[in-house]
Amino acid sequence: MIYKLQLPVKVSFVIDDNELQIRNLEDLDYLQEKYDVDLQTIIDEYEYKLEAELNYLEEEEDSFGINKVDILQTVIDDNIQNIYNKINKEIELSKLDKNVFIKLYTATQDDFNGRISLNGHDGNYNINSIEINSYDLEKSLFIIEVNTDKELNELELNHLKSTMDNKCIDQWGSDFESIDHSDILDNDMYVYIKCWDEKNSVDFIN
Repeated sequence: MIYKLQLPVKVSFVIDDNELQIRNLEDLDYLQEKYDVDLQTIIDEYEYKLEAELNYLEEEEDSFGINKVDILQTVIDDNIQNIYNKINKEIELSKLDKNVFIKLYTATQDDFNGRISLNGHDGNYNINSIEINSYDLEKSLFIIEVNTDKELNELELNHLKSTMDNKCIDQWGSDFESIDHSDILDNDMYVYIKCWDEKNSVDFIN
């Protein structure tokens, strides 16, 4: 008997911390252009604080001058999480370039099919095979096909779903989502595949 289960998938692109060594405005411009993000509000905040400091110095005769580097660093430190959030992306399968998708699908398929195995459970049924063998781009799903030696009753179906939940979230899935796939994409951002979703769990496809 063939059963199909949906595996919700999202792909995360995460910037390397080394890319966020921001020393001057040119570094901010570089990040904006390279990652196609808008960091103008951060530049505006720096310029506002710089102007405020200059105005203050004009009023204080005993001041020692202004350190633009320190002002910029303060602004960067205050906004570093915001910069991360703007650059880092979590993307559904349908939004990926086709060649990128195929490479990531193949990597997931090979890893899952090579490492997932389920034997018979409590003598009630046996699993002949289990593998990812298709996908649904629009719904951002990989499809798991489970071949059992008989038609399963409701209790056995619930058991199978619970087992797959555990495999895809706590066991195989937890290990797999920590693997960086940037090398197969030749991408300078870290690339991770997450195969679970709290709002869209592993479940049977009718």
